[in-house]
Amino acid sequence: MTSVFTEGINRRMGLLVTLLGFAVSFLIRPLDGMVLGPLGDKIGRQKVLFFTMATMATATALIGVLPTAGQVGLWVIIPLYLLKMIQGFSTGGEYAGATTYVSEFAPDKSRGFWAAWLDVGSYFGFATGAGTVAITTVISTSVAGETAMVDGGWRIPFLIAIPLDAAAIWFRMKIPETPSFEAAVAEGLDAKVVDDQYARHGLLGVIRHFWKEILIGIAIVAGSPTSWAADSSSSWHRE
Repeated sequence: MTSVFTEGINRRMGLLVTLLGFAVSFLIRPLDGMVLGPLGDKIGRQKVLFFTMATMATATALIGVLPTAGQVGLWVIIPLYLLKMIQGFSTGGEYAGATTYVSEFAPDKSRGFWAAWLDVGSYFGFATGAGTVAITTVISTSVAGETAMVDGGWRIPFLIAIPLDAAAIWFRMKIPETPSFEAAVAEGLDAKVVDDQYARHGLLGVIRHFWKEILIGIAIVAGSPTSWAADSSSSWHRE
């Protein structure tokens, strides 16, 4: 993707621009969890999960129809970064919301087991996405030559996501609300009061009182995303 969106600048600067595109999407992720997590407590998990999926689908599809730097110049970096930020924003809320959704449905004794399948699904998605790009590259270059991906084949994986995301959004519309949220609504309560610690401290209070636990959690989960993100960014640059 470097040659598509950074055409006209030197290789090193193109790499920095590419890596920054990944950085902005990661930097925005915690914000979505902070915003949509409490919102899910108020309006329901299902509505938030529908919103995050629709937002991700829209941003991904729009990246696939962006003009290239060769067509409009380096100004294309601005909408690309904005769409990457939207992707990061929706991803942060998606993971936080999905974790809460699964945890509230799972039995107490196996909650960790069922919540762990979220990571399994994520890695399966990464593998499927990489496989789609590989298959697209093989087919397009065999049909249209070695420059096929740069000439337009790079758009195909993004556009393939449209029907897949449409199906996912439809399923999100059909999933039920969690029992915990429905019970809180039935009692006329904000769902977040079910968690006494959160209700007592609020978001900033949770960070202030449990910052050590938060840092430990960040350290635990940092390894695997760092490895696959590094691999993805290098692949993006090579294309």
